[in-house]
Amino acid sequence: MQQLNLSLFPTSQPEVAPQPSPGKRPSWWLGMGIVLGSLVGYWVTYHVTQKSTEQWFAVLLEESQEVQPQRQSSFALPQAAYAEQPETPTQRGTNLDIDTIEEAILDKKTYFDTQSEEYRERLLALETNQAEILRVAKTLEATLAGPAAVDEAAPDLAEVVKQLSAQMAQNTELRSVNETALSLRQRSYEQIRLLEQIEVSKRGAAKHAQLALHFHSQGKASVIVSLVLGIAAGSLGVLISREGWDKSDNRFIYSFALLSTMALFFNQLPRVLQSEINFQNNRDIYLGYLTLRNNIHTFVATEKGVGVDPEAPDRFDDLQTNRFIHSVDAKLAELNQLRIGIDANQRVDISNVLNIPTR
Repeated sequence: MQQLNLSLFPTSQPEVAPQPSPGKRPSWWLGMGIVLGSLVGYWVTYHVTQKSTEQWFAVLLEESQEVQPQRQSSFALPQAAYAEQPETPTQRGTNLDIDTIEEAILDKKTYFDTQSEEYRERLLALETNQAEILRVAKTLEATLAGPAAVDEAAPDLAEVVKQLSAQMAQNTELRSVNETALSLRQRSYEQIRLLEQIEVSKRGAAKHAQLALHFHSQGKASVIVSLVLGIAAGSLGVLISREGWDKSDNRFIYSFALLSTMALFFNQLPRVLQSEINFQNNRDIYLGYLTLRNNIHTFVATEKGVGVDPEAPDRFDDLQTNRFIHSVDAKLAELNQLRIGIDANQRVDISNVLNIPTR
């Protein structure tokens, strides 16, 4: 009979440490999802903010209007207003009015060019008269060379002198307008320069409007994304504190750490890139270009300026175009700046962001 050796007390088995379940292990895809989700959220918020605030900058929404140099109109010049322009097939039945200051400047330039060409023709007539005067003078000198020929040429002498006097009078008149042609040509060049300055102010305003809009959207998107990530991290922190760090799911702890890191990153991003300072600087330059452009338009319409007389800086006075052009050039040189800064010395203070008391 076989005997069974049964012990009264069971032998103790070695204790084995509990293994974490596969579901509690943090996944690599979870971390990538949080990071990519944060970046996508920032990108979407950035573009939504940019579209919603684009209406603040009028230059970006302004479409360039084509200016027709050949349009004839009655802009502030009596000679052009009362001159009868021949109708062309394209002009019949149309209302030829001026819509923009740029068209008004081109209208003035066209008038100055036309008058300058007329004076050039008169200058050619001046040269012709000079040649005619020389011919008459030589004829008269040859006639009066001999004493015997004076009596024979007496009937024609009065006519020759009359022609010579008429030519001299016309010559004097043409000489008086010789410098006027150069003056009109110079005024035409001044209108070209005013148009160039308006175009430069447009491009400068558009450039700095885009920069100001970019930095404003950058700072606002960073704050919004940082706030959302901070709320999500805080919610996970509450859940983890309820269960305890030892009993909480590792995925919750992993997500809490990543969300806190991304919230800290977006919170610090506008400070390092100086989004608010760059926005204010480019906004001021943008407004400066708009003010300068308005001043050019006002001067073209009124031919007056403010600050001409130092004793009365707020009074409108007559201002020469060349002086105004030089003052606009000085203002353009002052506004021609690229104000983009970055602060690489910004230090991330985790105790302030996460409200951790310092010892």
